[in-house]
Amino acid sequence: MFSRSAQRRTRKAREFVWPAPVAGLVKSGSVVGGDPRAAEVLENFIPTAEGARMRGGCEKHATVGAEVQTLFTYQSGSAERFFAATETTLTDVTSTADPDAELIPTISGLRGGKWSTVQFGTAGGQFVVAVNGENCGFRYDGTNWNVMGAVAQNQVSYDGLTAPFIVGQTITAGSSHATLLAVLPSSATEGTFIIGAITGGPFSDNVAVTSDTGAAVINGTSSSRSALTFTGIQSCALSFVWSHKKRLWFVEKGALSAWYLPVNSIAGEAVEFPLDGVFRLGGSLLFGGTWSTDSGSGMDDLIVFITTEGEVAVYEGVDPGDADAWSLIGAYVIGKPLAKDGWFRAGGDLVVLTEDGIVSVSEAMRKDRAALQSGAVTAPIEAIWNDAVALGQSSFPVALWSTTTTLWVGVPSAMGGRMAIVANTKTGAWATVSGWPATAFCVFGDDLYFGAEDGSIARCDTSGSDMGAPYSAVYVPKFQEFGSMAEKFAIHAQWTIRSAGKVYPAIAALRNFDIDSLPPPIGGTDGTVSLWGSAIWGSAVWGSKMTTQTGRVSVTGFGTSLSLAVVIGSSGISAPGAEIVALQLRYEAGETL
Repeated sequence: MFSRSAQRRTRKAREFVWPAPVAGLVKSGSVVGGDPRAAEVLENFIPTAEGARMRGGCEKHATVGAEVQTLFTYQSGSAERFFAATETTLTDVTSTADPDAELIPTISGLRGGKWSTVQFGTAGGQFVVAVNGENCGFRYDGTNWNVMGAVAQNQVSYDGLTAPFIVGQTITAGSSHATLLAVLPSSATEGTFIIGAITGGPFSDNVAVTSDTGAAVINGTSSSRSALTFTGIQSCALSFVWSHKKRLWFVEKGALSAWYLPVNSIAGEAVEFPLDGVFRLGGSLLFGGTWSTDSGSGMDDLIVFITTEGEVAVYEGVDPGDADAWSLIGAYVIGKPLAKDGWFRAGGDLVVLTEDGIVSVSEAMRKDRAALQSGAVTAPIEAIWNDAVALGQSSFPVALWSTTTTLWVGVPSAMGGRMAIVANTKTGAWATVSGWPATAFCVFGDDLYFGAEDGSIARCDTSGSDMGAPYSAVYVPKFQEFGSMAEKFAIHAQWTIRSAGKVYPAIAALRNFDIDSLPPPIGGTDGTVSLWGSAIWGSAVWGSKMTTQTGRVSVTGFGTSLSLAVVIGSSGISAPGAEIVALQLRYEAGETL
């Protein structure tokens, strides 16, 4: 008989290499034997064509005092403006002297902060048209904000404000009164009222003005402001706007109707385009857009209408009022869209955030809903997407940051609060981003910005801290069984990271799909903290100002499956920019007769 010790074979040291995580975060399919190029955790790394780069921090750009619900821009020539909307205000945040000081709103007294905007050019110049289904719509010409109303507008200045006014109320000063269309503050106590038709004669100087909530004093006399009118439907009933073939189109809130203006016009009579007979699942129209396709004789722009129930109608033509110049291409079904702003254009395609994942209109025209799910842009992170959707929130802001070939989506986190997910638009690789609780995203200039629940607006991927607070990035490659379900014993880990400065990662071995035992960050890239378990023992120049650095540490852990955790902290001035090149684990496999 053999002794128990003789029965046990000698353990042999073996090695396994995880290459750079070019496949990104993968949270779908089997957890056993995952692609070594995929990550079990990829947090605060931005997927690249060669792997993943540790993101930079964020810098506070402005403060608007309440949750940021919409960010948008205006551009005319070299002039560009940047705006943020809260539930009650709209503020110019183009430049700020003190990012911590709350800005004076451009427009106050509003109801609802989920604005839909489009920039539209006419012979009269460039305009931003904005609607939200709660307030009257607005037109911005680069200088002035005017209301989309059915009557010519007037204005009157005020001062001595002691209580706030809300749009839609009637303001009264002496024998004069009018409907309040907008409040344009210039300071905490002064500004301008935009009002409709005045009854009882012009407003007079130094007369107290009141409403159901507001109190101030008239400063000067009333005067005309804009003669442009918008008729056919009240602009406060319009919740979404887009342009198609030189026309402005609108969605009527809570209905299955779209409305459109004459060609090359920002005013005039809107005409209804009913879609009740096209959509069969009920609900209401949520948003629309333009989808470009090659019909064989060049690119053709089609118009797309999408409902709250996930029905999609596609039309072609130039004049919706002419049956011979307008026709239905088809009607299709996708998952229910998550929000009216939950879409983006990728090339000529229209891509929609749905409860089934992120899907494109072009795919919807070729596949049924079940097939769309498996081919969704978010298929690699299906579990994360499903968790976010299940939380039942309606805020899924999205931005395509073209200069970095990345797609950003703000989502609710299963751990509470909010986070972001980011994808490389060329490779389709995903990662998660913590520390950026985005309620709105926008690209202004060449930079990405997010707005947050606390009213702050931040510029992304810059500096080495999150508005002064340290942060860390985590990478855990897919667990491996190394061809056997026998127990393995981790011995050493070797990391190779590309960076412009010294990198000091914390490394640990993980076992049996347990990712809760991550090591705390012990350093970053500033060269002030010693490497945990070893000193850096090699580096070589790789590209301009970048070096590859390699370190080796002792690790412990045993299980049928093993992985490594890499945690890099950052709290400095400069963005770390560390890129994962490879990880190597040396382990022993226990084998018995």
